[in-house]
Amino acid sequence: MDAQKKPNAHILKKALALVAIVSTGITTTYFLIPNIVVQLLFGKEYLIITNYIAPFALLMSFFSLTYLLALYNLSVNRTSFIYILLSFNIIEITSIVLFHNTLKQVLTFLGITMGLMFITILAYTLIKNARALNNNTSIQ
Repeated sequence: MDAQKKPNAHILKKALALVAIVSTGITTTYFLIPNIVVQLLFGKEYLIITNYIAPFALLMSFFSLTYLLALYNLSVNRTSFIYILLSFNIIEITSIVLFHNTLKQVLTFLGITMGLMFITILAYTLIKNARALNNNTSIQ
């Protein structure tokens, strides 16, 4: 659509909303009834993971939203956001190297990093879309 100079930001909004709704539903379920979810999916012998599935789901929600934005930016021929992703990936690696005493600690630092990366990429995308709109391009 971008190559055809057609509006495309509405597709991004719908995709973000869909991913957010599904992610919120799954993550909320994991927070509210983790024991039932683990028993249904994996069996009683895996109940030890119940403390980790909700934080992991939150982390994966941010991951999904972030990379949806990344793919959108690639689809409209933007590549400078890759430096943002690279910076946050370096932060993720560093946090795992420095803070890996427990799985909870790893999930916490990765969740914080992914949340901040999502906010940063979202801000980048909104700013670029606003500039493109002001320059009378096809993005709306």
